[in-house]
Amino acid sequence: MAVNKVVFEGETLIDVTDSTTGRGNLGLGAVGYTAAGERVVGEAMLLSAEDKAKLIPENIRAGVVLFQGTAHEVVGSLTWQDLLPQKVVGQSGATIDGVILGGLVNTSQGTINSNGIFPGRSGNLAFSFTKEIDTNIYQAVEFTIGRVDYAVDSSTIRIGLSPETNTDYYSFSVVKQFTGVFKTGAVYRCDFNPGLKGFVKFASWNTEIWVKETALITR
Repeated sequence: MAVNKVVFEGETLIDVTDSTTGRGNLGLGAVGYTAAGERVVGEAMLLSAEDKAKLIPENIRAGVVLFQGTAHEVVGSLTWQDLLPQKVVGQSGATIDGVILGGLVNTSQGTINSNGIFPGRSGNLAFSFTKEIDTNIYQAVEFTIGRVDYAVDSSTIRIGLSPETNTDYYSFSVVKQFTGVFKTGAVYRCDFNPGLKGFVKFASWNTEIWVKETALITR
């Protein structure tokens, strides 16, 4: 039988009638007594200061609310896009793991395999990603050359944003152009002004090169 108060000769020896302890707010495995005098074993997962610091919207799935209605309420903002890597790496097969850049690469003559993305071998060639990006979020794009089969002093590459996803060498809304003999491992970058939207594109002329990695740089 539970006892919540003990009085001896008019003197209160034990009184737990004002206890707020319960299984839900007592640390896991700890023993306490409720206001009714019942012995309970704690079931609450009490957080350390380090763990509490991780309870921020960016770490919690969007739409999930923790500690709702309390001063400690946290509303999650994490989406699947936040979990995607920032790089695209060439892989074997007909498509590339486009992740945040779009899932598919639009290239009419090109090849995608373990060397990276290869636009093709004739004329002015380009490839673009199929997901539109917002330059309020991303400030630049970088391309890393994975392999060079042919390059001369007049070789040219263009990188930047296109108003549409296509393989047109000239169709850019934002472009940075490089000319010269390109080398394996070299990184080329195009910076964007805020307030724009478009499709990331890479174009080449008079050269045969493979793009091994593409990285979007956040602001």
